[in-house]
Amino acid sequence: MIERLKRSIPATVYLIFIFFAVIFTGFITPDGIGKGESVYLLIVTLESVAFLLPSIIYCHTKGFDYTKGLEIKIPELSKLPVVFSGLFAMISLNVLLSLVFMNPEKQQETGQIVGGEVQLENVNVIGVIIALAVIPAICEEFVFRAVLMRDYNKYGAMFSIICTSLMFAMIHYDISGFPIYFTSGIFLAMTVYITRSIVCSILVHAMYNIYSLFFEGWFWSSVTQNVNLVMIIFIAVAVLLLSLLFFFSAAEKIFVDYADVGIKAPEGYKKEKKDFEKADNEDGGEKRAVVAEVLPQIGICFLIFIVYIIVKG
Repeated sequence: MIERLKRSIPATVYLIFIFFAVIFTGFITPDGIGKGESVYLLIVTLESVAFLLPSIIYCHTKGFDYTKGLEIKIPELSKLPVVFSGLFAMISLNVLLSLVFMNPEKQQETGQIVGGEVQLENVNVIGVIIALAVIPAICEEFVFRAVLMRDYNKYGAMFSIICTSLMFAMIHYDISGFPIYFTSGIFLAMTVYITRSIVCSILVHAMYNIYSLFFEGWFWSSVTQNVNLVMIIFIAVAVLLLSLLFFFSAAEKIFVDYADVGIKAPEGYKKEKKDFEKADNEDGGEKRAVVAEVLPQIGICFLIFIVYIIVKG
């Protein structure tokens, strides 16, 4: 138990640092630092400091063997159907959730800068895509779908997917958008679980960010004014169901391919029994490990989330 607690401390500190880093960087906006490339450089720097730098340090302390389970690999072309079907499923589901939890009239063409916003008017489109779509996708996927899933998968794939999605939703510090971030996190985590590559989840995440930056505001301001709301809901549900059908069909094919070559489970998602060898009872030891290692991390991050939301008002 003591050894498990010792191993959990770096992970807890790592998460706390990231949650506070996102809050602090949220106070830094491009206003007053000039225009052009300096804005994009600031955004990339903020993302890197908040997510990548602490992740690299954390992985370094874990050692080389730890990085083998981060699923950093180039996927085969056969896994692209999971990427695109997952993307359309995320978009259609988030349209439906936005109608329930958010006011469509307040949807605007803005980009997130780790808590700040920048208007997408008269800007360098390539710079916006790189700084507000690609870099955030890389940074966030590395934290939540590489590092955290690597840490939590020893308790089972479902546990890892749900917990990392919960963390992903909390790190955005947005109550109204919480269901959208949570469900998006689930799709992104499932994409990694199915394809065994965070490159796939980065692609989905980046393309969804591009949709949010350039098309979501247009959708709510133009489409919703010209199309009946019932029709929008019908189309969104139809697209969601079709996307889920293709998503799980592609997933089934991939897992059949895994079985054909003798791979019984994705690497890194088998329970690591060595963590529980010293426990008197394996099941009881696993439960105690979850309580000792994971729940404090989630609890502390949830507390930070709640306090910030209350203070922010």
